[in-house]
Amino acid sequence: MAKSKKTQQPNAAAPSTVQLGMPGLDFSHGDIYEESNRRLRGSQAALIYEEMATNDATIGAALYAIEGHLRRIKWRVIPADDSDQAMQWAKFVDQCRHDMDQSWDDFIGDVLSMLVYGYSLHEIVYKYRRGPDQNNARFRSKYNDGLIGWRSIASRAQKTIDSWDIDDTTGEILGAVQKPPPDLKDIYLPMARCVLFRTKVYKNNPEGSSVLRRAYRAWHFKKRLEEVEAIGLARNLTNLPKMTVPSRIMSPTASSAEQAVRAQFQRMVSLLSKDQLTGLVLPAEMEDGKETGYKFELIGGAGTPMPADPIIRRYDSRILMTLASEFLLLGTEKTGSFALASEKSGSFVSSLEWYADTIGEQINRVCIAGLMKANGVDPTMWPSLAHDRIGATDVKDLGLFLSQAAAGGFMTPTLETENRLRERASLPLISEDEYEYAHEEKEMATGVESLEEPEEDPEEDMDEEDDEDSVNAAVSVQVPAAVKEEARRGLAWVKEFRRGGTSVGRTTARMLASDTMTQGRVRRMARYFPRHEVDKQAEGWSPGEKGYPSNGRIAWALWGGEAGKSWSNKIVRMLNNEEG
Repeated sequence: MAKSKKTQQPNAAAPSTVQLGMPGLDFSHGDIYEESNRRLRGSQAALIYEEMATNDATIGAALYAIEGHLRRIKWRVIPADDSDQAMQWAKFVDQCRHDMDQSWDDFIGDVLSMLVYGYSLHEIVYKYRRGPDQNNARFRSKYNDGLIGWRSIASRAQKTIDSWDIDDTTGEILGAVQKPPPDLKDIYLPMARCVLFRTKVYKNNPEGSSVLRRAYRAWHFKKRLEEVEAIGLARNLTNLPKMTVPSRIMSPTASSAEQAVRAQFQRMVSLLSKDQLTGLVLPAEMEDGKETGYKFELIGGAGTPMPADPIIRRYDSRILMTLASEFLLLGTEKTGSFALASEKSGSFVSSLEWYADTIGEQINRVCIAGLMKANGVDPTMWPSLAHDRIGATDVKDLGLFLSQAAAGGFMTPTLETENRLRERASLPLISEDEYEYAHEEKEMATGVESLEEPEEDPEEDMDEEDDEDSVNAAVSVQVPAAVKEEARRGLAWVKEFRRGGTSVGRTTARMLASDTMTQGRVRRMARYFPRHEVDKQAEGWSPGEKGYPSNGRIAWALWGGEAGKSWSNKIVRMLNNEEG
Protein backbone atom coordinates (compact mmCIF):
# COMPACT_ATOMS: atom_id res chain seq x y z
CA MET A 1 0.00 0.00 0.00
CA ALA A 2 1.42 3.33 -1.01
CA LYS A 3 2.08 5.80 1.74
CA SER A 4 0.17 9.06 1.56
CA LYS A 5 2.30 12.09 0.93
CA LYS A 6 2.50 14.26 4.00
CA THR A 7 1.69 17.92 3.60
CA GLN A 8 4.40 20.12 4.99
CA GLN A 9 2.97 22.23 7.76
CA PRO A 10 4.29 25.73 8.32
CA ASN A 11 6.11 26.48 11.53
CA ALA A 12 3.43 27.71 13.88
CA ALA A 13 5.95 29.78 15.79
CA ALA A 14 7.22 31.69 12.76
CA PRO A 15 5.23 34.87 11.87
CA SER A 16 3.82 35.00 8.36
CA THR A 17 5.34 37.70 6.15
CA VAL A 18 3.92 36.53 2.82
CA GLN A 19 0.39 37.41 1.67
CA LEU A 20 -1.57 34.42 0.39
CA GLY A 21 -5.10 35.74 -0.13
CA MET A 22 -6.54 38.66 -2.10
CA PRO A 23 -8.94 41.43 -1.07
CA GLY A 24 -11.43 40.08 -3.64
CA LEU A 25 -11.90 43.26 -5.63
CA ASP A 26 -13.62 42.69 -8.99
CA PHE A 27 -11.38 44.48 -11.48
CA SER A 28 -9.86 43.91 -14.88
CA HIS A 29 -7.43 45.99 -16.96
CA GLY A 30 -7.68 48.90 -14.55
CA ASP A 31 -11.49 49.06 -14.48
CA ILE A 32 -13.52 48.36 -11.33
CA TYR A 33 -16.62 46.16 -11.66
CA GLU A 34 -17.80 46.06 -8.04
CA GLU A 35 -20.90 48.14 -8.78
CA SER A 36 -23.88 46.05 -9.97
CA ASN A 37 -25.47 49.05 -11.71
CA ARG A 38 -23.46 49.68 -14.87
CA ARG A 39 -24.46 53.34 -14.95
CA LEU A 40 -22.66 53.82 -11.62
CA ARG A 41 -19.25 52.63 -12.75
CA GLY A 42 -16.16 54.67 -13.51
CA SER A 43 -16.37 58.12 -15.06
CA GLN A 44 -20.08 57.65 -15.89
CA ALA A 45 -20.79 57.28 -12.18
CA ALA A 46 -18.94 60.52 -11.54
CA LEU A 47 -21.27 62.33 -13.96
CA ILE A 48 -24.40 60.92 -12.30
CA TYR A 49 -23.22 61.69 -8.77
CA GLU A 50 -22.31 65.19 -9.87
CA GLU A 51 -25.83 65.66 -11.27
CA MET A 52 -27.33 64.42 -8.02
CA ALA A 53 -25.21 66.78 -5.92
CA THR A 54 -25.66 69.77 -8.21
CA ASN A 55 -29.29 69.61 -9.40
CA ASP A 56 -31.19 68.10 -6.46
CA ALA A 57 -32.14 70.64 -3.80
CA THR A 58 -32.52 68.05 -1.02
CA ILE A 59 -29.17 66.39 -1.66
CA GLY A 60 -27.55 69.80 -2.09
CA ALA A 61 -28.86 70.96 1.28
CA ALA A 62 -27.60 67.83 3.03
CA LEU A 63 -24.16 68.08 1.42
CA TYR A 64 -24.00 71.78 2.26
CA ALA A 65 -24.69 70.99 5.91
CA ILE A 66 -22.09 68.20 5.97
CA GLU A 67 -19.38 70.16 4.19
CA GLY A 68 -20.13 73.33 6.15
CA HIS A 69 -19.58 71.58 9.48
CA LEU A 70 -16.47 69.72 8.32
CA ARG A 71 -14.84 72.81 6.83
CA ARG A 72 -15.32 74.70 10.09
CA ILE A 73 -13.37 72.11 12.05
CA LYS A 74 -10.26 73.42 13.77
CA TRP A 75 -7.24 71.22 13.17
CA ARG A 76 -4.17 71.20 15.40
CA VAL A 77 -0.81 69.46 15.25
CA ILE A 78 0.04 67.29 18.26
CA PRO A 79 3.75 66.79 19.09
CA ALA A 80 5.08 63.29 19.62
CA ASP A 81 6.06 64.13 23.22
CA ASP A 82 6.88 67.10 25.45
CA SER A 83 10.48 67.47 24.32
CA ASP A 84 11.71 70.64 22.61
CA GLN A 85 12.58 68.65 19.48
CA ALA A 86 9.09 67.17 19.22
CA MET A 87 7.58 70.62 19.74
CA GLN A 88 9.72 72.06 16.95
CA TRP A 89 8.67 69.39 14.44
CA ALA A 90 5.02 69.89 15.37
CA LYS A 91 5.46 73.61 14.76
CA PHE A 92 7.14 72.80 11.43
CA VAL A 93 4.19 70.69 10.22
CA ASP A 94 1.78 73.45 11.24
CA GLN A 95 3.84 75.90 9.22
CA CYS A 96 3.80 73.59 6.20
CA ARG A 97 0.03 73.24 6.12
CA HIS A 98 -0.31 77.04 5.99
CA ASP A 99 2.50 77.47 3.45
CA MET A 100 1.01 75.66 0.45
CA ASP A 101 -0.10 77.08 -2.90
CA GLN A 102 -3.67 76.43 -1.76
CA SER A 103 -5.15 77.34 1.60
CA TRP A 104 -5.73 74.60 4.16
CA ASP A 105 -9.46 75.28 4.01
CA ASP A 106 -9.50 74.81 0.23
CA PHE A 107 -7.54 71.57 0.61
CA ILE A 108 -10.10 70.19 3.06
CA GLY A 109 -12.86 71.30 0.68
CA ASP A 110 -11.25 69.31 -2.14
CA VAL A 111 -10.88 66.27 0.11
CA LEU A 112 -14.59 66.41 0.91
CA SER A 113 -15.37 65.70 -2.75
CA MET A 114 -14.89 62.08 -1.67
CA LEU A 115 -18.38 62.29 -0.17
CA VAL A 116 -19.94 62.75 -3.60
CA TYR A 117 -17.64 60.56 -5.69
CA GLY A 118 -16.54 58.00 -3.10
CA TYR A 119 -12.87 58.96 -3.25
CA SER A 120 -10.57 61.92 -3.69
CA LEU A 121 -7.11 61.46 -5.17
CA HIS A 122 -4.44 64.08 -4.39
CA GLU A 123 -0.91 64.44 -5.68
CA ILE A 124 1.65 65.49 -3.05
CA VAL A 125 4.17 68.01 -4.37
CA TYR A 126 7.08 69.18 -2.19
CA LYS A 127 9.29 72.28 -2.26
CA TYR A 128 12.52 73.52 -0.72
CA ARG A 129 11.88 76.35 1.74
CA ARG A 130 14.25 79.05 0.54
CA GLY A 131 12.31 82.21 1.30
CA PRO A 132 9.45 84.28 -0.14
CA ASP A 133 11.55 86.04 -2.80
CA GLN A 134 12.19 82.97 -4.95
CA ASN A 135 10.71 83.16 -8.45
CA ASN A 136 10.53 79.40 -8.85
CA ALA A 137 7.56 77.89 -7.00
CA ARG A 138 9.70 74.85 -6.19
CA PHE A 139 11.69 77.00 -3.75
CA ARG A 140 9.28 79.77 -2.74
CA SER A 141 8.13 79.70 0.88
CA LYS A 142 7.32 81.95 3.81
CA TYR A 143 10.32 80.39 5.52
CA ASN A 144 14.00 80.26 4.66
CA ASP A 145 15.38 77.29 6.60
CA GLY A 146 16.20 74.97 3.70
CA LEU A 147 13.80 72.28 4.93
CA ILE A 148 11.42 70.45 2.61
CA GLY A 149 7.76 71.45 2.91
CA TRP A 150 4.52 70.87 1.07
CA ARG A 151 4.09 72.89 -2.10
CA SER A 152 0.61 71.48 -2.66
CA ILE A 153 -1.58 68.47 -1.98
CA ALA A 154 -3.58 69.01 -5.14
CA SER A 155 -6.72 67.10 -6.07
CA ARG A 156 -7.06 65.21 -9.35
CA ALA A 157 -10.65 65.46 -10.59
CA GLN A 158 -12.57 62.20 -10.39
CA LYS A 159 -14.00 62.65 -13.90
CA THR A 160 -10.45 62.64 -15.28
CA ILE A 161 -9.39 59.34 -13.67
CA ASP A 162 -9.53 56.81 -16.52
CA SER A 163 -8.27 53.61 -14.85
CA TRP A 164 -6.34 52.19 -11.92
CA ASP A 165 -3.06 50.31 -11.72
CA ILE A 166 -3.69 47.43 -9.31
CA ASP A 167 -1.30 44.58 -8.53
CA ASP A 168 -2.81 41.33 -9.84
CA THR A 169 -1.22 39.22 -7.09
CA THR A 170 -1.74 41.36 -3.99
CA GLY A 171 -4.53 43.78 -4.89
CA GLU A 172 -2.32 46.71 -3.88
CA ILE A 173 -3.16 50.04 -5.53
CA LEU A 174 -0.02 51.06 -7.41
CA GLY A 175 -1.28 54.15 -9.20
CA ALA A 176 -3.91 55.77 -11.39
CA VAL A 177 -4.12 56.85 -15.02
CA GLN A 178 -5.47 60.35 -15.54
CA LYS A 179 -6.79 61.79 -18.82
CA PRO A 180 -7.26 65.50 -18.15
CA PRO A 181 -8.54 67.99 -20.72
CA PRO A 182 -7.81 69.57 -23.11
CA ASP A 183 -5.56 67.03 -24.85
CA LEU A 184 -6.74 63.96 -22.86
CA LYS A 185 -3.26 62.47 -22.80
CA ASP A 186 -2.51 59.68 -20.34
CA ILE A 187 -0.72 60.78 -17.14
CA TYR A 188 0.41 58.06 -14.75
CA LEU A 189 0.11 59.02 -11.07
CA PRO A 190 2.01 56.57 -8.83
CA MET A 191 0.51 56.11 -5.38
CA ALA A 192 3.95 56.75 -3.88
CA ARG A 193 3.38 60.39 -4.82
CA CYS A 194 -0.32 60.54 -3.95
CA VAL A 195 -2.70 60.30 -1.04
CA LEU A 196 -6.08 58.64 -1.55
CA PHE A 197 -9.04 59.62 0.63
CA ARG A 198 -11.97 57.18 0.58
CA THR A 199 -15.28 56.82 2.38
CA LYS A 200 -14.79 53.04 2.43
CA VAL A 201 -11.78 50.78 1.99
CA TYR A 202 -13.70 47.51 1.63
CA LYS A 203 -11.83 45.16 -0.73
CA ASN A 204 -9.28 47.96 -1.08
CA ASN A 205 -11.50 49.49 -3.75
CA PRO A 206 -9.72 52.69 -4.88
CA GLU A 207 -13.06 54.28 -5.78
CA GLY A 208 -14.60 53.79 -2.33
CA SER A 209 -18.35 54.30 -2.26
CA SER A 210 -20.23 57.56 -2.72
CA VAL A 211 -22.43 58.62 0.18
CA LEU A 212 -25.07 59.21 -2.52
CA ARG A 213 -25.06 55.57 -3.66
CA ARG A 214 -27.83 54.46 -1.31
CA ALA A 215 -29.86 57.53 -2.27
CA TYR A 216 -29.63 56.80 -6.00
CA ARG A 217 -32.86 54.78 -6.33
CA ALA A 218 -34.93 57.31 -4.38
CA TRP A 219 -33.36 60.16 -6.37
CA HIS A 220 -34.03 58.41 -9.69
CA PHE A 221 -37.75 57.91 -9.00
CA LYS A 222 -38.09 61.34 -7.44
CA LYS A 223 -36.54 62.96 -10.50
CA ARG A 224 -38.92 61.15 -12.86
CA LEU A 225 -41.90 61.97 -10.67
CA GLU A 226 -40.98 65.66 -10.53
CA GLU A 227 -40.78 65.75 -14.33
CA VAL A 228 -44.21 64.08 -14.66
CA GLU A 229 -45.63 66.45 -12.04
CA ALA A 230 -44.31 69.47 -13.94
CA ILE A 231 -45.81 68.23 -17.22
CA GLY A 232 -49.14 67.53 -15.52
CA LEU A 233 -49.27 70.95 -13.95
CA ALA A 234 -48.48 72.57 -17.28
CA ARG A 235 -51.34 70.66 -18.90
CA ASN A 236 -53.82 71.64 -16.18
CA LEU A 237 -52.75 75.28 -16.03
CA THR A 238 -52.58 76.01 -19.75
CA ASN A 239 -55.13 73.49 -21.10
CA LEU A 240 -54.66 71.57 -24.34
CA PRO A 241 -55.30 73.32 -27.67
CA LYS A 242 -57.68 71.32 -29.88
CA MET A 243 -58.64 72.07 -33.50
CA THR A 244 -61.25 70.15 -35.48
CA VAL A 245 -61.40 70.40 -39.27
CA PRO A 246 -63.56 68.80 -41.93
CA SER A 247 -62.68 65.15 -42.48
CA ARG A 248 -61.70 65.71 -46.11
CA ILE A 249 -58.90 68.00 -44.91
CA MET A 250 -57.42 65.07 -42.94
CA SER A 251 -57.93 62.56 -45.78
CA PRO A 252 -54.82 61.05 -47.45
CA THR A 253 -56.45 61.96 -50.79
CA ALA A 254 -56.81 65.62 -49.85
CA SER A 255 -55.95 68.04 -52.61
CA SER A 256 -52.89 70.25 -52.47
CA ALA A 257 -55.02 73.20 -51.41
CA GLU A 258 -56.64 71.17 -48.61
CA GLN A 259 -53.25 69.91 -47.44
CA ALA A 260 -52.04 73.50 -47.33
CA VAL A 261 -55.05 74.44 -45.17
CA ARG A 262 -54.37 71.53 -42.83
CA ALA A 263 -50.71 72.55 -42.49
CA GLN A 264 -51.72 76.11 -41.70
CA PHE A 265 -54.03 75.01 -38.87
CA GLN A 266 -51.40 72.66 -37.50
CA ARG A 267 -48.92 75.53 -37.41
CA MET A 268 -51.48 77.71 -35.64
CA VAL A 269 -52.03 75.13 -32.90
CA SER A 270 -48.33 74.58 -32.39
CA LEU A 271 -47.64 78.28 -32.13
CA LEU A 272 -50.25 78.63 -29.40
CA SER A 273 -48.44 76.22 -27.12
CA LYS A 274 -44.91 76.59 -28.46
CA ASP A 275 -44.79 72.84 -28.97
CA GLN A 276 -46.06 70.89 -32.03
CA LEU A 277 -46.94 67.87 -29.84
CA THR A 278 -49.08 69.72 -27.33
CA GLY A 279 -52.00 70.44 -29.67
CA LEU A 280 -54.30 68.13 -31.66
CA VAL A 281 -55.75 68.50 -35.19
CA LEU A 282 -58.63 66.02 -35.57
CA PRO A 283 -61.32 65.28 -38.17
CA ALA A 284 -64.61 67.09 -37.60
CA GLU A 285 -67.29 65.35 -35.57
CA MET A 286 -70.72 64.44 -36.99
CA GLU A 287 -73.84 66.14 -35.69
CA ASP A 288 -77.23 65.14 -37.15
CA GLY A 289 -75.44 63.42 -40.00
CA LYS A 290 -73.48 66.52 -40.88
CA GLU A 291 -69.90 67.50 -40.08
CA THR A 292 -69.49 70.35 -37.65
CA GLY A 293 -66.89 71.96 -39.87
CA TYR A 294 -64.08 74.09 -38.44
CA LYS A 295 -63.97 74.35 -34.67
CA PHE A 296 -61.32 75.48 -32.16
CA GLU A 297 -61.37 74.96 -28.38
CA LEU A 298 -59.15 74.51 -25.30
CA ILE A 299 -59.66 71.30 -23.35
CA GLY A 300 -58.47 70.57 -19.85
CA GLY A 301 -57.08 67.39 -18.31
CA ALA A 302 -59.58 64.66 -17.57
CA GLY A 303 -60.06 63.14 -14.16
CA THR A 304 -58.61 64.06 -10.72
CA PRO A 305 -54.82 63.96 -10.74
CA MET A 306 -53.04 62.12 -7.90
CA PRO A 307 -51.03 64.59 -5.76
CA ALA A 308 -47.32 63.98 -6.26
CA ASP A 309 -46.01 66.10 -3.38
CA PRO A 310 -46.48 63.48 -0.60
CA ILE A 311 -44.63 60.91 -2.71
CA ILE A 312 -41.82 63.35 -3.47
CA ARG A 313 -41.55 64.15 0.24
CA ARG A 314 -41.29 60.47 0.98
CA TYR A 315 -38.36 60.17 -1.41
CA ASP A 316 -36.78 63.30 0.11
CA SER A 317 -37.01 61.71 3.53
CA ARG A 318 -35.37 58.50 2.29
CA ILE A 319 -32.56 60.47 0.64
CA LEU A 320 -31.86 62.39 3.84
CA MET A 321 -32.00 59.19 5.89
CA THR A 322 -29.15 57.73 3.83
CA LEU A 323 -27.12 60.89 4.57
CA ALA A 324 -27.98 60.94 8.31
CA SER A 325 -29.49 64.37 7.64
CA GLU A 326 -33.19 63.73 8.16
CA PHE A 327 -33.23 66.46 10.82
CA LEU A 328 -33.30 68.96 7.92
CA LEU A 329 -36.97 68.08 7.39
CA LEU A 330 -37.91 68.92 10.98
CA GLY A 331 -39.94 72.09 10.98
CA THR A 332 -41.31 71.42 7.52
CA GLU A 333 -43.59 68.69 8.83
CA LYS A 334 -46.55 68.93 11.21
CA THR A 335 -45.01 66.33 13.52
CA GLY A 336 -41.72 66.21 15.41
CA SER A 337 -40.29 67.17 18.77
CA PHE A 338 -37.19 68.71 20.30
CA ALA A 339 -36.07 65.31 21.57
CA LEU A 340 -36.42 63.83 18.09
CA ALA A 341 -34.47 66.74 16.60
CA SER A 342 -31.71 66.29 19.18
CA GLU A 343 -31.49 62.55 18.49
CA LYS A 344 -31.33 62.96 14.72
CA SER A 345 -28.81 65.81 14.83
CA GLY A 346 -26.72 63.70 17.22
CA SER A 347 -26.51 60.94 14.62
CA PHE A 348 -25.53 63.54 12.05
CA VAL A 349 -22.67 64.84 14.22
CA SER A 350 -21.46 61.28 14.86
CA SER A 351 -21.18 60.66 11.13
CA LEU A 352 -19.24 63.91 10.74
CA GLU A 353 -16.81 62.82 13.47
CA TRP A 354 -16.16 59.64 11.50
CA TYR A 355 -15.47 61.57 8.30
CA ALA A 356 -13.07 63.91 10.11
CA ASP A 357 -11.29 60.96 11.76
CA THR A 358 -10.87 59.30 8.36
CA ILE A 359 -9.37 62.44 6.83
CA GLY A 360 -7.02 63.02 9.76
CA GLU A 361 -5.83 59.42 9.82
CA GLN A 362 -4.95 59.47 6.12
CA ILE A 363 -3.11 62.79 6.43
CA ASN A 364 -1.08 61.36 9.31
CA ARG A 365 -0.38 58.05 7.62
CA VAL A 366 0.62 59.41 4.21
CA CYS A 367 1.13 63.18 4.12
CA ILE A 368 2.88 63.82 7.44
CA ALA A 369 4.82 60.55 7.25
CA GLY A 370 6.10 61.47 3.78
CA LEU A 371 7.02 64.98 4.93
CA MET A 372 8.95 63.66 7.92
CA LYS A 373 10.80 61.10 5.80
CA ALA A 374 11.75 63.79 3.27
CA ASN A 375 13.39 65.75 6.10
CA GLY A 376 15.05 62.72 7.71
CA VAL A 377 13.13 62.99 11.00
CA ASP A 378 13.29 60.15 13.51
CA PRO A 379 9.90 58.33 13.49
CA THR A 380 9.65 58.77 17.27
CA MET A 381 9.48 62.54 16.66
CA TRP A 382 6.70 62.49 14.06
CA PRO A 383 3.76 64.72 15.08
CA SER A 384 0.15 63.96 14.26
CA LEU A 385 -2.87 65.93 13.14
CA ALA A 386 -6.01 66.00 15.27
CA HIS A 387 -9.30 67.86 15.10
CA ASP A 388 -11.50 69.49 17.68
CA ARG A 389 -14.83 68.02 18.59
CA ILE A 390 -17.60 68.77 16.11
CA GLY A 391 -20.84 70.46 17.04
CA ALA A 392 -21.88 73.21 19.38
CA THR A 393 -21.36 72.70 23.10
CA ASP A 394 -24.33 72.84 25.42
CA VAL A 395 -22.99 75.30 28.00
CA LYS A 396 -25.48 74.12 30.61
CA ASP A 397 -24.37 70.50 30.25
CA LEU A 398 -20.72 71.58 30.23
CA GLY A 399 -21.19 73.52 33.46
CA LEU A 400 -22.90 70.58 35.13
CA PHE A 401 -20.09 68.25 34.08
CA LEU A 402 -17.38 70.62 35.36
CA SER A 403 -19.05 71.12 38.73
CA GLN A 404 -19.45 67.37 39.22
CA ALA A 405 -15.91 66.64 38.05
CA ALA A 406 -14.43 69.32 40.30
CA ALA A 407 -16.44 68.04 43.27
CA GLY A 408 -15.03 64.58 42.68
CA GLY A 409 -11.47 65.86 42.40
CA PHE A 410 -11.09 64.87 38.76
CA MET A 411 -10.20 68.30 37.35
CA THR A 412 -6.71 69.79 37.49
CA PRO A 413 -6.83 73.51 36.66
CA THR A 414 -4.23 74.46 34.06
CA LEU A 415 -4.00 77.28 31.53
CA GLU A 416 -4.44 74.83 28.65
CA THR A 417 -7.53 73.26 30.24
CA GLU A 418 -9.12 76.62 30.94
CA ASN A 419 -8.55 77.91 27.43
CA ARG A 420 -9.92 74.72 25.86
CA LEU A 421 -13.06 75.07 27.98
CA ARG A 422 -13.33 78.75 27.09
CA GLU A 423 -13.04 77.86 23.42
CA ARG A 424 -15.84 75.28 23.71
CA ALA A 425 -18.03 77.90 25.41
CA SER A 426 -17.18 80.57 22.79
CA LEU A 427 -15.46 82.74 25.40
CA PRO A 428 -12.26 84.77 24.84
CA LEU A 429 -8.98 83.04 25.68
CA ILE A 430 -6.72 84.34 28.46
CA SER A 431 -2.97 84.81 28.60
CA GLU A 432 -0.62 83.11 31.01
CA ASP A 433 -0.25 86.29 33.07
CA GLU A 434 -4.02 86.68 33.34
CA TYR A 435 -4.36 83.05 34.38
CA GLU A 436 -1.69 83.29 37.08
CA TYR A 437 -3.03 86.55 38.43
CA ALA A 438 -6.58 85.23 38.69
CA HIS A 439 -5.50 82.10 40.52
CA GLU A 440 -3.21 84.01 42.86
CA GLU A 441 -6.07 86.31 43.80
CA LYS A 442 -8.40 83.35 44.28
CA GLU A 443 -5.98 81.48 46.52
CA MET A 444 -5.26 84.55 48.61
CA ALA A 445 -8.99 85.22 49.02
CA THR A 446 -10.02 81.66 49.89
CA GLY A 447 -6.90 80.24 51.50
CA VAL A 448 -7.74 76.79 50.20
CA GLU A 449 -4.11 75.77 49.60
CA SER A 450 -2.23 73.93 52.31
CA LEU A 451 0.28 76.15 54.12
CA GLU A 452 2.49 73.31 55.28
CA GLU A 453 5.91 72.96 53.70
CA PRO A 454 6.08 69.79 51.62
CA GLU A 455 8.65 67.16 52.41
CA GLU A 456 9.32 66.62 48.70
CA ASP A 457 12.08 68.24 46.71
CA PRO A 458 10.81 71.64 45.47
CA GLU A 459 11.97 70.73 41.97
CA GLU A 460 9.05 68.29 41.80
CA ASP A 461 6.67 71.27 41.81
CA MET A 462 8.24 72.83 38.73
CA ASP A 463 6.08 73.08 35.63
CA GLU A 464 6.92 73.09 31.92
CA GLU A 465 7.95 76.74 31.94
CA ASP A 466 10.68 76.04 34.54
CA ASP A 467 12.50 73.85 32.01
CA GLU A 468 11.79 76.10 29.06
CA ASP A 469 15.04 78.12 29.00
CA SER A 470 17.31 76.07 31.27
CA VAL A 471 19.57 75.13 28.36
CA ASN A 472 21.09 78.65 28.19
CA ALA A 473 24.31 77.99 30.11
CA ALA A 474 25.66 81.49 29.41
CA VAL A 475 23.38 83.03 32.06
CA SER A 476 23.65 81.90 35.67
CA VAL A 477 20.64 81.90 37.98
CA GLN A 478 22.53 81.50 41.26
CA VAL A 479 20.35 83.17 43.89
CA PRO A 480 21.87 86.13 45.77
CA ALA A 481 21.97 85.97 49.58
CA ALA A 482 19.55 88.89 50.00
CA VAL A 483 16.96 87.17 47.83
CA LYS A 484 17.33 83.92 49.78
CA GLU A 485 16.91 85.79 53.06
CA GLU A 486 13.70 87.48 51.92
CA ALA A 487 12.24 84.20 50.65
CA ARG A 488 13.00 82.50 54.00
CA ARG A 489 11.35 85.42 55.80
CA GLY A 490 8.23 84.90 53.70
CA LEU A 491 8.11 81.17 54.45
CA ALA A 492 8.54 81.90 58.17
CA TRP A 493 5.63 84.37 58.06
CA VAL A 494 3.43 81.80 56.33
CA LYS A 495 4.24 79.26 59.04
CA GLU A 496 3.66 81.75 61.87
CA PHE A 497 0.48 83.47 60.65
CA ARG A 498 -1.02 80.57 58.67
CA ARG A 499 -1.84 82.87 55.74
CA GLY A 500 -0.37 84.72 52.79
CA GLY A 501 0.91 83.72 49.38
CA THR A 502 -0.22 81.08 46.91
CA SER A 503 1.00 77.58 46.11
CA VAL A 504 2.99 79.05 43.21
CA GLY A 505 4.54 81.70 45.46
CA ARG A 506 5.46 79.23 48.20
CA THR A 507 7.05 76.90 45.64
CA THR A 508 9.07 79.83 44.29
CA ALA A 509 10.20 80.74 47.82
CA ARG A 510 11.42 77.21 48.49
CA MET A 511 13.33 77.21 45.20
CA LEU A 512 14.93 80.56 46.08
CA ALA A 513 15.86 79.43 49.58
CA SER A 514 17.40 76.19 48.31
CA ASP A 515 19.08 77.88 45.30
CA THR A 516 17.32 75.55 42.79
CA MET A 517 15.96 78.24 40.49
CA THR A 518 15.56 77.85 36.74
CA GLN A 519 15.61 80.50 34.06
CA GLY A 520 11.94 79.91 33.34
CA ARG A 521 11.02 80.50 37.00
CA VAL A 522 13.08 83.70 37.06
CA ARG A 523 11.09 84.96 34.06
CA ARG A 524 7.97 84.17 36.05
CA MET A 525 9.31 86.21 38.99
CA ALA A 526 9.90 89.21 36.75
CA ARG A 527 6.28 89.08 35.58
CA TYR A 528 4.96 88.79 39.16
CA PHE A 529 6.23 92.07 40.61
CA PRO A 530 4.58 94.57 38.19
CA ARG A 531 1.21 92.92 38.78
CA HIS A 532 1.46 93.26 42.56
CA GLU A 533 2.92 96.74 43.03
CA VAL A 534 -0.61 97.77 44.03
CA ASP A 535 -0.36 95.52 47.14
CA LYS A 536 2.02 98.07 48.70
CA GLN A 537 -0.89 100.50 49.11
CA ALA A 538 -2.85 98.17 51.42
CA GLU A 539 -2.73 98.52 55.19
CA GLY A 540 -0.27 96.21 56.87
CA TRP A 541 2.48 96.53 54.30
CA SER A 542 4.92 98.44 56.51
CA PRO A 543 6.05 97.60 60.06
CA GLY A 544 3.94 99.29 62.73
CA GLU A 545 0.78 99.25 60.63
CA LYS A 546 -2.25 97.27 61.72
CA GLY A 547 -2.23 93.75 60.32
CA TYR A 548 1.49 93.76 59.52
CA PRO A 549 2.59 91.73 57.62
CA SER A 550 -0.36 91.86 55.22
CA ASN A 551 -1.06 88.99 52.83
CA GLY A 552 0.39 91.07 50.01
CA ARG A 553 3.60 91.73 51.99
CA ILE A 554 4.00 88.01 52.75
CA ALA A 555 3.51 87.11 49.07
CA TRP A 556 6.04 89.81 48.05
CA ALA A 557 8.61 88.24 50.37
CA LEU A 558 7.93 84.75 49.01
CA TRP A 559 8.91 86.00 45.55
CA GLY A 560 12.19 87.45 46.90
CA GLY A 561 11.06 90.97 47.82
CA GLU A 562 12.73 94.08 46.43
CA ALA A 563 15.99 92.18 46.05
CA GLY A 564 14.21 89.48 44.05
CA LYS A 565 12.58 92.10 41.84
CA SER A 566 15.91 93.70 40.92
CA TRP A 567 17.65 90.37 40.46
CA SER A 568 14.93 88.79 38.27
CA ASN A 569 14.75 91.84 36.01
CA LYS A 570 18.53 91.75 35.58
CA ILE A 571 18.50 88.04 34.66
CA VAL A 572 15.65 88.51 32.14
CA ARG A 573 17.54 91.32 30.43
CA MET A 574 20.62 89.09 30.15
CA LEU A 575 18.55 86.24 28.73
CA ASN A 576 16.92 88.50 26.17
CA ASN A 577 20.28 89.85 25.08
CA GLU A 578 21.63 86.33 24.66
CA GLU A 579 18.62 85.30 22.60
CA GLY A 580 18.73 88.47 20.50
